[in-house]
Amino acid sequence: MQAGKTYHLPPNTDWDPHYLHGDGWLNEWQLQQAVHDELQLAYQHRGECYCYDVLQTFSLHDDCLRLTLAVTHRGHTPLPYGLGWHPYFPMNHKTLLYAPADGYWVEREQWLSGAHRTVRPAALNFNQATPIPSHWVNNGFSGWNGQAIIAWPDAACQLLLSTEPAAPCYFVFVSDTQFDPQYQSDYFCFEPMSHGPDDHHRPGAGKLNILAAGETLQLSMLLSVLDQQV
Repeated sequence: MQAGKTYHLPPNTDWDPHYLHGDGWLNEWQLQQAVHDELQLAYQHRGECYCYDVLQTFSLHDDCLRLTLAVTHRGHTPLPYGLGWHPYFPMNHKTLLYAPADGYWVEREQWLSGAHRTVRPAALNFNQATPIPSHWVNNGFSGWNGQAIIAWPDAACQLLLSTEPAAPCYFVFVSDTQFDPQYQSDYFCFEPMSHGPDDHHRPGAGKLNILAAGETLQLSMLLSVLDQQV
């Protein structure tokens, strides 16, 4: 609901009953610019509810990859917007994640976020460097400072993931063979978000940004190689 009006978004996949992850991941983007250290893609959406333009920029700077999303509202009625990524990272039983948070949302039926809790099980307490669980995980985390470290001790490799401005939430996803029979516990997802899960249904649209016609919301994610130990 926005400004007293309720909008209904139909399912956008044939395997999930909900409107999943927005539109851009299911549609073609147009190449805007490509140089030796930068790539820019554009996507335009004109739907019954949402109308917007998006620019996504990938740029390399020494040992850092920067990804920037900028969405501009093209509709006449102000609507709530959020931005985020769904990157996949390699994983084994030694992979560590450090991503401080003040709470998390438990998972309920149909892969949706349920009650918010401040006390986390040890396997999901990433306020210290913690091994990625080897079982199903599908939880959002609140009170994040926009920085996380992923470490692969067996490869002597560490990655700093940061966002500008600092994203307040993230999701961790670890699949299993019941969901994906081909899954080999070899990857997980760490997903920065400008808002909380299901914020479209929360009072005041939660941490979503209400954009009027022509207004833009921008968020960057930086992936940097680290030398020091986590």
